[in-house]
Amino acid sequence: MREWLPVFLLLALAVLFFLLGRGKRRQTGLPEARVVYADDRQFQRLSQPLLDDGLGLVGKPDYILGLKGGMIIPVEVKSSRAPSRPYETHLVQLAAYCHLVESAYGARPSYGLLRYADKTFEIPYDAAMKALLLETIQRLRVVENSPEAPIRNHQQPIRCQGCGFADSCDQKM
Repeated sequence: MREWLPVFLLLALAVLFFLLGRGKRRQTGLPEARVVYADDRQFQRLSQPLLDDGLGLVGKPDYILGLKGGMIIPVEVKSSRAPSRPYETHLVQLAAYCHLVESAYGARPSYGLLRYADKTFEIPYDAAMKALLLETIQRLRVVENSPEAPIRNHQQPIRCQGCGFADSCDQKM
């Protein structure tokens, strides 16, 4: 019987780690799925960005998941705690990733996931979300083609550091 003790201990450890892993998976708020794409150096070699030349749209979702049944959905991960409802900028970013997934994989996702540190939002990719994306792109094109920098609409110096207009902005903080 003593010769079987190490086997039983290893089996018990394997079961324990399996159960802990399942618990952690549930805590993420993400569905059980196959990771199709990851913009994460630890997970895989950095992936190429997704493109839509027609809209001039380029992006790299944090993850693309392949669900059972064949649907593919983008996941955008935010390190901050979840707001009561997602910020519009986060929604537009996720809509852009949904559009890019549709362009790259030929299948329209019915939703995307916004994962915050403490909560996951399932955001439908419907006609309203697509319209918001297209309207935002149109507004950005107007600003890009303007000789003047856009008017700053925030009080957060950190946002100015990452802004593409920082070199020409007379309103930066």
